[in-house]
Amino acid sequence: MADAQPAKAAPVQLVPVTRQNYVQVFDLEVAPEQKQFVADTAFSLVQAAYEPNWEPRAIVANGNVVGFLMGGIIEPGVYEISRLLVDRAYQGKGYGRAGLTLFLEQLDKRPDVEIVKTSYIPSNLHAQEFYGAFGFINTEERWQDEIVMARTPHRRGA
Repeated sequence: MADAQPAKAAPVQLVPVTRQNYVQVFDLEVAPEQKQFVADTAFSLVQAAYEPNWEPRAIVANGNVVGFLMGGIIEPGVYEISRLLVDRAYQGKGYGRAGLTLFLEQLDKRPDVEIVKTSYIPSNLHAQEFYGAFGFINTEERWQDEIVMARTPHRRGA
C-alpha cells in the first residue's frame, strides 16, 4: 500500500480583481477560527477602491478563485502585503504558498520595491512560520497590535 501524499497544488495565476471575478473574491471564506486573523475580502475590496495604492489580486487555480492577496506601496520603496487568504475549501493544497511565491517573484522584478513587509497578529504562529519560510524576518516594528516582518527582494544578477 502506497503512502498517502498530499495533493499537489495546481499551478496558480494572480489576476486583478475585476467586474468579472469580484463576486467570487467576495465569497471567499476562511475557517471560523481564522477570521480573527484576516480582514474579510469585502473590506479589502472597498479599501482598494478608495485607496488606489492597493493592488487586489485573485489567486486562481483551474479556473476557480481559490484565494485573495492584496498589497501596495505604503511609502517610497516599501511594499506591504496586507492580505493573504485561501478559501477554507481550498486550504491545505498549497495555493497560498503558490500564490505568495508568484507574487514575490513579481515584486522581485519591480525596481520601485526595496523592501517587502507584512504583519501578523502575535497569536497567529502559523503566519509567522509561513512568512518566515519565504525569508521574512521579524522586525522591531509594530503596526497597531501586529508584529511586522520584512524581506528584501531577491534580484537576479544583483
